Amino acid sequence: MEFYDAILPADGRIGGAFAAKVGTTIKALIPWQGQTLLGSALSALRSTRQVRRVVVIGNEEVACEARRCGADAVVPPAHSAPENIALGIQWLCEQTDGPTEKLLLLTTDLPFISSEVLTNFLNECPADADLVVPVVRREVFEARFPSSPAVFVRLKDGYWTTGCVFRVSTSLYLHLLPLLESLFHSRKSQWKTALRVGPVVAWRFFTHQLTVPEIVQRAERILQCRAFAHAKAPPEVAYDIDNLSDYEKAFNYLPGGATSREPQ
Repeated sequence: MEFYDAILPADGRIGGAFAAKVGTTIKALIPWQGQTLLGSALSALRSTRQVRRVVVIGNEEVACEARRCGADAVVPPAHSAPENIALGIQWLCEQTDGPTEKLLLLTTDLPFISSEVLTNFLNECPADADLVVPVVRREVFEARFPSSPAVFVRLKDGYWTTGCVFRVSTSLYLHLLPLLESLFHSRKSQWKTALRVGPVVAWRFFTHQLTVPEIVQRAERILQCRAFAHAKAPPEVAYDIDNLSDYEKAFNYLPGGATSREPQ
């Protein structure tokens, strides 16, 4: 059995009516089923046999919750998401036995994450893959979360959404950090991002002519690694809470349905 250290960025913020509704401006601290989203993620990780240590990236308010819920370390955030992950790796490198060969990265806004979901995800990851990204077909996602507010990308081989749990080679991540920083800063411009993959590939993407395997092949050439699109990933890894609509809709997918809502 392969073991993994896990890193959880927990510095995401919310505002407006959403923050007023849930009583916090920190996404990871949103209340969910008697705990926080961060607590739910940590509980899932602590119950997963393949997970060794867990590092949370967040401020002091996050740190209190993270330590209470069993995180091994809490690291203050930096200026960008890629750099935050690198800080988590740095903490692991400073430990006596260093980081695991591959890392498990996941966001802290996944209400349906569980040990079973994580185990199913990891069991289907190829041993030789440097980067594993979950991709979920619309049909599979909507069978689990009907009428959800999820956004799907139209490709030649169907409609897809990506998940928020990743497995990545530790050395590859550090090697790619400058590229990841550049992509992060251009993430809000589709055309700037498209230039990274080349005009022909970008045109085929925007005209829905690409397939998932073709995107993987292109990613492997750009990143110089063995990549894998995890098409058997559980749909739970792709339901994240970005706004009030996502949050309120999520209660409908609990065993008790809408009656499971948090107390007002």
